[in-house]
Amino acid sequence: MAIPSNSDTFKMQKKSPQQYLDERISFANRALIGSAISVAYQNVVEYMHKSPDFLKTQHAQKLLPEIKNMAVEYTLIQACNNGIIPLTWSVEQNTNRSGCFVELKSDDNGCVFTINQTKSRGTKSRKAKLREDLDDVFQSKLILFSSDAEAVNNSIINERPLYFEINHGYQSTEPLFAVVGRPNLDAGWEMQYSLLNQVQLLSKGESNDIKTAAHDLEDFSNSDFEEYAGLNVNKE
Repeated sequence: MAIPSNSDTFKMQKKSPQQYLDERISFANRALIGSAISVAYQNVVEYMHKSPDFLKTQHAQKLLPEIKNMAVEYTLIQACNNGIIPLTWSVEQNTNRSGCFVELKSDDNGCVFTINQTKSRGTKSRKAKLREDLDDVFQSKLILFSSDAEAVNNSIINERPLYFEINHGYQSTEPLFAVVGRPNLDAGWEMQYSLLNQVQLLSKGESNDIKTAAHDLEDFSNSDFEEYAGLNVNKE
């Protein structure tokens, strides 16, 4: 079996996760995502005022975080559909087909995102097979055999999207935090950006555009949201 030349024996990721993300999701777009998450929480408050009485009972309070996460998913989907953020979305089944989840991708498929709730901004999402499947932790690869080298040269390995999480806090009427980042192998992050309170750091024109876009997302259709929630998309 032929051994590849030295130049072919080690393939390293050429860009950092931060560079990957910056090239696909600009600062202004991250501010838009943060605004969409805040709008989702506002809409949940209004939705609960109009919801059936059983959702207002103390026993049903445990459902509220789930409703908030679905509202975030729904609002980000609307932002994708309306061209407000440069992402595409799909509802995917988890590995054992016991439930579904929302998957977001950059337009060039270079980055893939899931939407999750976490208890703190410093903690990535809990371990789940669906996230492990999306996360290719071996971004650098030692090539020992010619068949492996051929796979790399044909971009079979390098075309895999880099995985990121969009996470938000959920214990209050407003998001306690909202972040996007690349999780590491432990409980934390390789890199992370805050998504909230970014508008004031933009130019006046960009800030006004984001406020207009956020206002458009406030058109929250209860019936459309309930139809979306009926997909049961957040089970893992």
